[in-house]
Amino acid sequence: MLSLLSNKAEQVANIVISSEVYDIPEIAQMAGISEKRVVKILKALISNGVMSWDKQWRAFHGAHINFKTMEVVLKASDASEDGVLSTAKKAVNSVLGKYIKKEPWTCAYCRTSNPGEEITCSSCKATRPE
Repeated sequence: MLSLLSNKAEQVANIVISSEVYDIPEIAQMAGISEKRVVKILKALISNGVMSWDKQWRAFHGAHINFKTMEVVLKASDASEDGVLSTAKKAVNSVLGKYIKKEPWTCAYCRTSNPGEEITCSSCKATRPE
């Protein structure tokens, strides 16, 4: 079983979170390990991410691996906002969105093109960036 505290697991987590690199082949190259090992580490981080209170590991909670694009997709979250502020912000955007025509947007995680009125990606369910 892969330990979350292993050097390579920590290195992979840091590459994804700090360097914002989501491409598995690129992560493998940066960490100096095989793509297969990166996938194994990512699976362990994703399955165990919810069990740690450390912000670095929690970033993997709700994430998944897109094998079609060979990328790790982190769940978009409002971790920096509290629940009340996040809910209010969504409500205001919802009301304003009825009156403002929004342009189509491309998901930062999976590169899918989405209609302007959508707030989540139709492919990976990531939240639209502001």
